[in-house]
Amino acid sequence: MEANKKCTENALKQALRKRQPGNLPSNFNYRMMELVRLEAEKQRKRKERTMLCGMILGILLLIGMAVYTLVFKLEFNLKECLSGVDWSDTASPMMVFYSYIATLVLLLLGLDYWLRKKKFHS
Repeated sequence: MEANKKCTENALKQALRKRQPGNLPSNFNYRMMELVRLEAEKQRKRKERTMLCGMILGILLLIGMAVYTLVFKLEFNLKECLSGVDWSDTASPMMVFYSYIATLVLLLLGLDYWLRKKKFHS
């Protein structure tokens, strides 16, 4: 038992003496932190895409359920609701104008969101 222990100690001492000290490159920490940062960025983007797809899927599902409920369950008829609306020539230019303004507002809100997000992440 005692001889076995001495043999093991000698083997450990010899192994420690033979061990060559491996020095790491000077920029090892920087490279490793850069790899960690890149992987974290990939995970963040993947998570963002997953959440966006989930939101779009949820919105489409809710819209589909609303249309199904209106048409099939409540027997909603769009022609009957719009039959009382007067589609005269004076209302048409106003509809075009309001549609134009609504489109501009939506585009500007989207652009504002995109620019704020870009500024925050840079």
